[in-house]
Amino acid sequence: MRIFKALIPAALALLVASAALGQSNPPRNSYLDKRVNSTADLVQQVQKDSAVMDRYRRHFAMTNEEVVAYLSSLRVSKLDKDGVYTVYGVPHTSGDFHAHLRLLKKGEPVFVESDGTPALQLVCGNPLLLGPKKPVTPNPVATATGPVEGTREIPVEAPPAVSAVAPTPETPEVGQPVQPVYPTPHANSNPVAMLLGLAGAVGFFPHHHSPPPVPEPVSMVVLAGGLAAFALRRRTRKA
Repeated sequence: MRIFKALIPAALALLVASAALGQSNPPRNSYLDKRVNSTADLVQQVQKDSAVMDRYRRHFAMTNEEVVAYLSSLRVSKLDKDGVYTVYGVPHTSGDFHAHLRLLKKGEPVFVESDGTPALQLVCGNPLLLGPKKPVTPNPVATATGPVEGTREIPVEAPPAVSAVAPTPETPEVGQPVQPVYPTPHANSNPVAMLLGLAGAVGFFPHHHSPPPVPEPVSMVVLAGGLAAFALRRRTRKA
């Protein structure tokens, strides 16, 4: 019984120490190594802990002085409504950044910028944005693997499928003239055939299909009279 009574204070002290340790240590994949309650605590930890400084410097693509200046401009506040935010994290074993979507509830304590934009979670110091420089790829940002709690997916209609079959030409109605379809000349046509066709068109070759001209009756009479006079003249000379 005495031993049991002696263990009670030790157990209570262990619980108090565990609770204090849990309150001082942030969750896994946090940018901070210890929890903070104010902007001064945040800046002090960044300046004293080189590992914490390196995480913020790489994330925001800033120098040490720029990191201190940016974090000093933040202030502690609370979210005024629920919202889905991109929360960045960094495993301490690998040091590689990752990101995921998380639903933060109204009243969540955060560090905000001067215009009220949430910048860091107070509990872990993890950024909720890329900072004023907005680096393109401080790390590969992962997308959400599934629907986020409290959000509603909006269906997107797929565009209509395009058929690869050529459309069938419409049949003309009765009584309508049918437009002839001429073959389209190809760019690789035979040049000899083209020259021959051109020569025939301009009259280089005779057109055999044209009928011979028919002499008129008056012309025939004149021609016959001339021949008769020529023959009579030759007879007169001989005589």
